Amino acid sequence: MRQVVDAHAQHSHRYRPPDYGASWNTLGKLVRQQAAERRALRAQPKLLEPLALATERALPDFDEGRLAIIVNGLANLRTSSGWRAGDALWAGLATHCTRCVSTMRVQELANTAHGFAKVERREPALFDAIAAQSAPRLGGFTEQVRCTAHSTVHYMAHRMVHCMVHRMARRMARRMAHRIVQSVAHSVRVRVRGRGRGRGRGRVRVGVRVRVRLTPSCLPLP
Repeated sequence: MRQVVDAHAQHSHRYRPPDYGASWNTLGKLVRQQAAERRALRAQPKLLEPLALATERALPDFDEGRLAIIVNGLANLRTSSGWRAGDALWAGLATHCTRCVSTMRVQELANTAHGFAKVERREPALFDAIAAQSAPRLGGFTEQVRCTAHSTVHYMAHRMVHCMVHRMARRMARRMAHRIVQSVAHSVRVRVRGRGRGRGRGRVRVGVRVRVRLTPSCLPLP
């Protein structure tokens, strides 16, 4: 990873779209396959920022193939190490990928959709354009492309179910906590009023704030 970063730092003025595509593709593979590279990136999360910024500036010059490669490389970095490129870069990728969807091959369509799904980017215009281009060409999908497309749909469906279950669980937890607080407050009132007989009525106000937080790790992803 350090060699890729150093190469860009020394020769950035000569970089062209193929160089950016090769850089992100290499970085994605290195971080996915080698634990040492993942640890290095987590220790220095700003290491890739210069390359990401330069890529963002060069996006208008990229063709559909380079865009799909970069999306795939960035998605691998996100899922393997947790490193995430800035919103500006992802927004630019979505804009230019949408522009190039009509000329993408089926493999590039599948890789682009899969990459955006893995980093959980909501890009309705892009996904609508990919769907419109994919439907007439389903017969030309190879087995590999079909597996990628199936994996994308499965992942997105799982994320939707995950979010729905997460909201339901949080709602149920809040209701249970509220009932427990009500029960405790009622018990305290009864005891105080029982002790206060014959000597005036006692009153105790019980104020409890309950905050329930469920982490996404409670529902593992595939």
